[in-house]
Amino acid sequence: MTAAPSKKTALDTSQKTAQQLAAQQLVSQVDELGDIDKQLAPLRALISRETALRAAIRSRFEDAPANETCEAAGTRYVVELGWRGVERSIDYPKLIKAIGLKAFSLIAKVTLKVLDDKVPCAIAFDVVTSANTGFRSFKITERGALSVGKSGTP
Repeated sequence: MTAAPSKKTALDTSQKTAQQLAAQQLVSQVDELGDIDKQLAPLRALISRETALRAAIRSRFEDAPANETCEAAGTRYVVELGWRGVERSIDYPKLIKAIGLKAFSLIAKVTLKVLDDKVPCAIAFDVVTSANTGFRSFKITERGALSVGKSGTP
């Protein structure tokens, strides 16, 4: 008589299968990302140039009335710049006067940039906590381009 497989063995097998599937999915995702990155590489310079040209054209109309469209014409294309977007700002002294300093302190949020710019370093050092919780950097290298390690394998 053969003993039936235990529940623990079945769970171990399903966990291994799930881990194998996850590992295969990661391999597939890495290769797909590498292919996409390789295809987009020649376009990165064009995108950078497009951004610079947009900024240059937009800067030519800095003094134009905010609620009017502007137009710039080339020999083959026309660019139309729309109205300036609406930006809102807060009058902090007026707000503090209206709701009081205590209520303001409950809703105010200090940015790290303002803290770095306006507060002495000794105080900022004492009240700011740093931890490695940010995004990881990404570097994509084609496998054939990897440097060979001491063991002779990439």
